[in-house]
Amino acid sequence: DFNPDAYPYKNAGFSMSTAPGCVDDDGPDEWGYCTRQCVSYAAWAVKASGRSAPMYYGNAKEWVAKAYARGVEVSRTPQPGDIAISTSGTWGHAMYVEQVEAGRIYVSQYNASLDGRFSYQWRNY
Repeated sequence: DFNPDAYPYKNAGFSMSTAPGCVDDDGPDEWGYCTRQCVSYAAWAVKASGRSAPMYYGNAKEWVAKAYARGVEVSRTPQPGDIAISTSGTWGHAMYVEQVEAGRIYVSQYNASLDGRFSYQWRNY
């Protein structure tokens, strides 16, 4: 089973820098993201669930366009195991969809509060 606690970079460094210019021992990780950021966790979660992780997509705000450009299926109907992307803010936000229920998604994520920490959250979509 998928276990968010198995994220291999949970004790790695964290900064708000973006790859490849990671600082403070925060990467880049094996997918080209700085550790304990939302995109690093999202890429790991995809790989941990048995699929090919998105590599070098940049910040979350860029992920949808990069996915389209690479022929990756993009949907507005979330399913458990999907990556949900918010394009609001400077960098956007990437989250792993754990559950879908009545117009809401329950996500696991890193760095939602710009502090490099793990959390769960219900969000409307």
